[in-house]
Amino acid sequence: MVTIDPKTEVDVSPIMVSEIEVDGVRLVAKEPLKFEVTFDREAGLFDLEGPLSIYLFAETRELLLDILIDDLEIFWRDFAIGDQHTIDGSAKRLGTEMRRIFHEAPNAT
Repeated sequence: MVTIDPKTEVDVSPIMVSEIEVDGVRLVAKEPLKFEVTFDREAGLFDLEGPLSIYLFAETRELLLDILIDDLEIFWRDFAIGDQHTIDGSAKRLGTEMRRIFHEAPNAT
């Protein structure tokens, strides 16, 4: 666990995601996704909450961002473009929402 001095300022500014890369494909959000960040000094954890019903926590802000990006990549791979016959209910809705939010961007040459 990370110990933060009570007097030390921590960065709790929102995390904005405007694009991600999944399996070599660049995905751009139609509007940047805004994730709110808080820090629980007692637990020593950063918390993140935002669109797509995402709620995460981690010991560092950097790890929080890494986990967020990993989750978005999984959501795209498994639910947005994955086999639609093997998912149902909330997974299908999540895939639909991911396809609404992100579009494939042409590769830069």
